[in-house]
Amino acid sequence: MPLLFNGKPLEEKEYQSLVKDLKPKGKNQTVTFVLKNAQPLLRFTERGEKLISNGGTRPLSTSCIAKIGGVDGELVYYESKGQIQGKGGMEVNYEPKYVYFTAHELIVNAEKNSSLFDYLCLNSENELRANDFGKYPSFKMVDTSEPMKRNVVTREEKLKAYDMVREAWDKNKPKFKALYQSLGKTDWVELSNIKDYDTIKAPVYDLCESDPKKVIRLLESASLDVGATVTQAMERGVLKADKLAYYWNKTGKKIWSIPGGKSEEEGFDLFVNFLRMEDKSGAFDQIKKETAIEAINV
Repeated sequence: MPLLFNGKPLEEKEYQSLVKDLKPKGKNQTVTFVLKNAQPLLRFTERGEKLISNGGTRPLSTSCIAKIGGVDGELVYYESKGQIQGKGGMEVNYEPKYVYFTAHELIVNAEKNSSLFDYLCLNSENELRANDFGKYPSFKMVDTSEPMKRNVVTREEKLKAYDMVREAWDKNKPKFKALYQSLGKTDWVELSNIKDYDTIKAPVYDLCESDPKKVIRLLESASLDVGATVTQAMERGVLKADKLAYYWNKTGKKIWSIPGGKSEEEGFDLFVNFLRMEDKSGAFDQIKKETAIEAINV
C-alpha cells in the first residue's frame, strides 16, 4: 500500500531515512501505536465525513501534515482504485485507505505492512504539526514491553471513562456540563450558543486519555450529580442566584446565603456541598421534583 504526498505517489527512498531508526529489528516486528490528538468516538464515511457513533471500532481518515524533503504537505495512506478519465487523459484513481483503531490502539506488523508502519511513524514524527491541524489524527508508537496487565487495566479504564462521558452527553447534558465546568472551564454558554460542541468535548476527551480514573471518579461522585441538578434547576427557572444567595425563583424565598468574600463560582460549589451534606429542610428533594415538572412542561 503506497503513500501519497501532496497528491503524488511517494517513493520509499524519499522518506526511509525518516523512519529507519524506528523500524523494529529481529523476528518480532509487531509494534503498537496509540492515538494522540484525534477525537475519539468519531466515525468517517467512505468520503471522510465524520459521524458520531456508539462504541465499536473507530475508523479514522488517514492523512496528516508531514515534512518530507524540507517540504510541508499532506501525507495520505491510500490504495489505487484503477484508472479514471482526467483532463490530460487516463489517470490513476487514488482513494484514501482507512485505519481502524480499537480502544485507541493499533497493532502493526512492520514487516507485513511496511507502508502503514511508515505512515504512522511519519505522523508520529510530525506530532506537533498534527496538533496544529486538529482534524488530522496523530499517532505515537508505544513500548509494548510494559507489563500486559497494566496495559489491560489502563485500556479498560479508558473505555469505561469514554462510555460514561458519552452516556452523560447523550442522556444527561447538565451532568456533562458539571463535568466540563469542574475542569475550570467557564465558556459553556458561549460555546453552546454557537453549537461548538467539538471544543466543549475536547478537554473532556483529553482527560479520558490522560487520567481516566479522574473522569470515572467525577462522574460517579454525588457532588457532580447534585451540581448537575442545581444547574438544570437554574436553567429551568426553578432556582435563581445573585452574589449573595440562592433563591426559589417563583417565590423569591432565600434557600442559602453565599458566605461573605466568596465569588459566585465558589458559591456554586459551596451551595452544592450544602445541599449534599448539610441541608435538613428537604430543599434538594424539592429542587429535583420541581425541575422534573418543568422539564415535562417544556
